[in-house]
Amino acid sequence: MASILKYKGIPKWYALLGWLVGLVIAVGATKWELAGRGYPFDLSHFINLQASNRLLWVIDGMPALLAVMAYLAGRKHAQLKETIEKDEATIDLRTEDLRKKNRELRREIEERKTTEKQLTIAKEDAERGKRAEELFLANMSHELRTPLNGVIGFTRLLLGTQLDATQNEYVNTIQTSANHLMAIINDILEISKIKAGEIEFEELPVSLTKLVMNAVNTFKALANQKKISLYEEIDRKIPPYILGDQTRLNQILLNLIGNAVKFTEQGSVVVRVKLEQETEQRVHLRFEVEDTGIGIGQDKLETIFDKFKQAEASTARNFGGTGLGLSICKNMVELQGGQISVTSEPGKGSIFFFTLNFKKSGPIEPGETVKGAVEIKDIGPLNLLLVEDNKINVKLAENVFKKWGPQLSYQVAFNGREALELMEKNNFDLILMDLQMPVMDGFEATRAIRVQFDKPKKNIPIIALTADVMASEKMKAFEAGINDYITKPFDANKLFVSISKLMASKRE
Repeated sequence: MASILKYKGIPKWYALLGWLVGLVIAVGATKWELAGRGYPFDLSHFINLQASNRLLWVIDGMPALLAVMAYLAGRKHAQLKETIEKDEATIDLRTEDLRKKNRELRREIEERKTTEKQLTIAKEDAERGKRAEELFLANMSHELRTPLNGVIGFTRLLLGTQLDATQNEYVNTIQTSANHLMAIINDILEISKIKAGEIEFEELPVSLTKLVMNAVNTFKALANQKKISLYEEIDRKIPPYILGDQTRLNQILLNLIGNAVKFTEQGSVVVRVKLEQETEQRVHLRFEVEDTGIGIGQDKLETIFDKFKQAEASTARNFGGTGLGLSICKNMVELQGGQISVTSEPGKGSIFFFTLNFKKSGPIEPGETVKGAVEIKDIGPLNLLLVEDNKINVKLAENVFKKWGPQLSYQVAFNGREALELMEKNNFDLILMDLQMPVMDGFEATRAIRVQFDKPKKNIPIIALTADVMASEKMKAFEAGINDYITKPFDANKLFVSISKLMASKRE
């Protein structure tokens, strides 16, 4: 009742109004009845008529009936009004809540837009940074490898001449220093490739025994010079051939063996390969490189595989190196699904070991092996076009050509445009193409050859002979129409094998 009365007495007013309406009806009905009978409307006739007419008794109850009905209607109205006001209040609350959520949503949208904009800017900055890093590494590699090509190339040629003992020592020292600088450049580029996710692994038949023995033999001369023992122990139960990436596995072993020899002044370095597990199709191998060198402190073992980390600050000064080799080994092993670790004791030596899974391989067919030494006479007369802007590299190539014999003739173009002009006037068997040159680079020149000339000139084999080692540049070269890709400093034997393969394919 209190909830109803609080609405300003609406039900009471409805009841009073209903009673008044009922009273008017009752009086009117009585007056109408008296007038019908010819009686005047006065109190005595009113009372007599009321007493004699039962219908009027009902009509006389009309005020009370209407008052009750009006009261109930007023109560219902009050309840409806209360419900409406509650609903309106709820709607107001929900509307305000929706407005608040809408404001929050707008704020979140604005924040998300801002974040997306910042992420886009950060992504663009990262991509620009990556491109700048790639450009820097490509330029650095090119600018360092170009002169090193001359240094290492002429050193190799010089070692092939008659030298006395002192001269031979000096030339070997030059070659060792150049190779050391080349190794540093390669390490930096290898780390950048790993970071960029550009490392790919091959699955080709590998003679593990031969690979390990060759890796050990690489450091035999240095080990003999230091008067330390260097040898390998290979489990005889290991299959003769496995499927793996020979280049990457060799790289890991060379890093570990090189470090072991470098840090060992007396005693021995042993390279072991053990068969840990074998199934019908796979083998699980453990590789160990144990030395009796300076060892590593326990507090340094956790960081020894980090980039630019060496056991002691004095290590780089005393032994050289960049601190990248072990980091590269770790990445190479883990990218192939293996694990690498080390145990060591200062003053007693270290054991670096890693494990890898390999698929078994059947014996290599004779046709799969690289033939022995191929001579120029086996290829026949050969007319080359050398496209190279660096005069030292031209001179080096000319000396290599002379060693290959008189059956090889060549002409030189110092940029891509000169190469196209010579192609117009001459018939060449093969082109050695530098990529970074003024006027017209090797990419543009190769594309022009493939488009502008008719057969057979447009199909001439082209070998990129370049200081660019980035994977993106190599891919760009093959897309332009390059047939093979050899990096500087180039190995004359490797170049000759590439030439012989392409010429054999050309004749087929």
